[in-house]
Amino acid sequence: MRRTNRMGVGPTGLHEWAWMRWGLGFDDLVDEQRAVPFWAMLERIRRRRRRRAWHMPRS
Repeated sequence: MRRTNRMGVGPTGLHEWAWMRWGLGFDDLVDEQRAVPFWAMLERIRRRRRRRAWHMPRS
């Protein structure tokens, strides 16, 4: 099996991170107005990781 640098993030870890770093509980995360900056930040991270993954050397 070929190894990758992919890292999985589960819903529990995401929720704990949102709570610790952003002060957002579950209800806040599903509130479209309150959580906009949080989800926008995750989208920026996702795009950056995806671009980097496409440019990593294959072994």
